[in-house]
Amino acid sequence: MQIILLVETRASCESDYRYIKSAIDYFYVERSFKLSKIYAKNKSELIRSDKKIRALIGKYPGNSVVIVCADYDRGNDPLNKEIIAYCVKNSYELVWMNLDVEEVFLGKQIPDKKKNKESLRFLTIKNSVLSSIETLDIIDPMTKHPASNLLRVLDKYLQRKT
Repeated sequence: MQIILLVETRASCESDYRYIKSAIDYFYVERSFKLSKIYAKNKSELIRSDKKIRALIGKYPGNSVVIVCADYDRGNDPLNKEIIAYCVKNSYELVWMNLDVEEVFLGKQIPDKKKNKESLRFLTIKNSVLSSIETLDIIDPMTKHPASNLLRVLDKYLQRKT
């Protein structure tokens, strides 16, 4: 199986991917799947990644699961509805980070120019943070923040460590 993570960050930064991959490595048994990533520079680019997704699926001989990881930002953001529709239309999984990935993993929002540095710092403390994090396993992450349904989605495809 291939899991394709579509994350809302630039390839030069990789911040969102660092957080999510750290959670996968921490919570789930050793990988027996291929983890692929697609970087969307911003929220609107998440729904314009069809060619990149098809290319990754075409290169992999087995089953592929696409997981779109989006920052919820604010509830009235019209892009939220577009992202939901895009995922439903294409049978993609949708992971929300409410309000954003940094708030979910670090408990605070980070200015754009500091996101790369903070995600690198997170890598040095990830085990202590992940051992006590409760924000990744929320049924409806739009009802509170910080909150995400990341583990709920991954549980469908991966086996958690005991």
